[in-house]
Amino acid sequence: FLMLHIKTHIMKKFPQYLLFVIFLGQLPALLAQTGGAEESPYRQFDFGIGEWNVYHTTADTLVGVSKIERIIDGKGILENYHTAGGFKGKSLNTYNATSHEWEQYWIDNAGTVLSLKGGLEDGKMVMGNRTAAGKGFSLNRITWTPLANGHVTQVWEVSQDEGENWQKVFDGTYKPKS
Repeated sequence: FLMLHIKTHIMKKFPQYLLFVIFLGQLPALLAQTGGAEESPYRQFDFGIGEWNVYHTTADTLVGVSKIERIIDGKGILENYHTAGGFKGKSLNTYNATSHEWEQYWIDNAGTVLSLKGGLEDGKMVMGNRTAAGKGFSLNRITWTPLANGHVTQVWEVSQDEGENWQKVFDGTYKPKS
């Protein structure tokens, strides 16, 4: 009698069981299409997350300290940067799902304001803008590169001639704080 009851129950529920098994079989493909949290565009700049000592790349001298953290349920990244001399700056970074670009808004206590846009290029985060400068325009380009040793380089370049020539404004290496 028990076997007959189990068989009857399974037969009645068979379509539901079948749909569940099909769903489980399709789950890996669905996750690949939508991308898991690790593959989300919001994770592309995660190599910068951490507490860092920032060094001038060529001189290897400490120039500042930076704390970079995820905020707002992982949808944004906030940087707090400061130097021993009292310079302070903050950047707010996010992936804009509408434009499919990364955006950064930087402000500091020297009055600098930068609004940058860009994205991941060959494993590097590259953002830039075009701003009015005197009678013309200047281009800003900032490139963050994760290194195999866990460090991150940041190079800020400016062009006054529409990108023909670039001058480095900042060349820093972020090294994890011990």
